Amino acid sequence: MRLLHVIAVFFSIQWIGAQTQLNFDKVVTSDFETSWVSNIIQDTYGYIWIGTQDGLYRYDGYEMLAFRNKPYDANSLPGNWVRYIDNSNKDQLWMAVYGGGLSRLHLKELQFYNHENTANCGYFLKQVVATPNNELFIISEDLGILYAKPDTDTIKKIGWGSSTSQMANSGDEFYVTEGDMVFKFDFQTETLIPLIKTFSADILSIKAISKNKLLLGTEDGLFSMNVETGEMNSIYKRSAVTLISNEFNGQVYFGGGHTLYRCSLNPEGSFEIQPIDTPEGSLTSLFIDTDGYLWMGTEKGLWKERTRFSGLINPNLPFHARRILKKDEVVYLLGKDGLIRKPIKEPYERLFEDQWFTGGNIINNEIWLGNYNGEVLVIDLL
Repeated sequence: MRLLHVIAVFFSIQWIGAQTQLNFDKVVTSDFETSWVSNIIQDTYGYIWIGTQDGLYRYDGYEMLAFRNKPYDANSLPGNWVRYIDNSNKDQLWMAVYGGGLSRLHLKELQFYNHENTANCGYFLKQVVATPNNELFIISEDLGILYAKPDTDTIKKIGWGSSTSQMANSGDEFYVTEGDMVFKFDFQTETLIPLIKTFSADILSIKAISKNKLLLGTEDGLFSMNVETGEMNSIYKRSAVTLISNEFNGQVYFGGGHTLYRCSLNPEGSFEIQPIDTPEGSLTSLFIDTDGYLWMGTEKGLWKERTRFSGLINPNLPFHARRILKKDEVVYLLGKDGLIRKPIKEPYERLFEDQWFTGGNIINNEIWLGNYNGEVLVIDLL
């Protein structure tokens, strides 16, 4: 094992002092009753999943589908506080349920499979991260940092953990914090290798933005770390950083409490920081969806960045659209209302009303459609 030394380097940080105004809408539906949001992710079908202290929610842009614990149903959510959701596998979600242990949700069946050996991974789980081989890293407040192989039902303790321990992954590389230390997991020896110790306080958040670069949030601010060389750069030093979003097109959001910033990661290695106005409530979760919009969980509820457009050409199409395709002068809307065919200058035509389409593409003169049951339909456009 080797401990990397800190190498001082010079790099550029551009601070944009004027506060950036992003418009946010609070997500409120009749089925969304909770206010405290623990975690936000998006699955491969485009749905937003929200972990809260009052259950798990799936949001399709219009309605919430709620999942809660049912005391007499062993196949329901094992507890109502979903602290963390991992979406590394396209067909399932792994969840760390505080007081309920480890749970897996099959996305097509919407069926929960709860870990039968929960006593060995603890009941008070904080985070779970899955590998491409469906192995798991778990932070358990009662048992420490664990490495699990569900296929063989084996669990190994690899670290003591702390109240602030966090995990991050980039492809097949996995990192764990324990107090003021950063560790990398060695899959051959199944042990944690210490990388660096430079902080006077515990690391509060960690995010892998590339295979060899980490962002680390502490009480002293935000830092970047090159895993290969040990280079450490201070990006922000005004307040504690407890949250770091996922990276999208070279941008991440970070903050803590009532402060929020956008960080642009420029190719030459420089950083651009912009303060962002936040809605009411202290921040609890940050997530950027596949369209580049920011979602925020606060102690006052769930917020989504407002869609960036100046106006609608035709606001009179009352359909749900998971995807929009165009062929010549015809637009096709795909979603839970089936397939809608809309020529630019003619009335729309509604097709396949009994289907819920989750994706599609136009190839030559055919439109390929995937529905929620996993089936593929091919339609000749000629």
